[in-house]
Amino acid sequence: MTTTKEFFDKNGYAVVEGFASEDECNNMMSRMAEILSQWVPKAGHSVFTTGKNQEQARGDYFLESADKVSVFLEAEAVTESGELKCEKHLAVNKVGHGLHVVEDVFREYSFSEKVKNLVKDLGWKDPVLPQSMYIFKQPGEVHFAYFLESSLRNWRRGYTSPGLNIFIHRTANHMLRTMACFRRCYS
Repeated sequence: MTTTKEFFDKNGYAVVEGFASEDECNNMMSRMAEILSQWVPKAGHSVFTTGKNQEQARGDYFLESADKVSVFLEAEAVTESGELKCEKHLAVNKVGHGLHVVEDVFREYSFSEKVKNLVKDLGWKDPVLPQSMYIFKQPGEVHFAYFLESSLRNWRRGYTSPGLNIFIHRTANHMLRTMACFRRCYS
């Protein structure tokens, strides 16, 4: 039987089904619902894109979000004048990047013993958690995903920032499915 570490070392990624408990997932989803219900969108709010307009979308709001809870919108959900085209919860691309700094539910999960043990079992040395994101996949895509995005200092074998993503997915029959995925990012 291949271990998670052996599979990761060989393939550059690994998946652990059922990594987050239903209670942990529900707590994170509930807290995110509260955050969004309290959030008031403003005209000209920051959008997130990974396309050719990426540099435009990443202004001060993006760069100063590391220790805050910041909401980023889908580019397609905002008019040219910066007004929302839809309900705010359908306009959100992600919330980040300091959930693990500011929000208790996310901090407790991010620094939980099981996450610590997982990165230890993978052999990652001196892990650092520079950012965390809760990424929304709007209708037609995966319903919920929380990515615990961690660039970890690990310089062996030519890669510099392994990452850990925690996926939370509610299926069509409302069953909760979770998995932890790891991938190797090459410099």
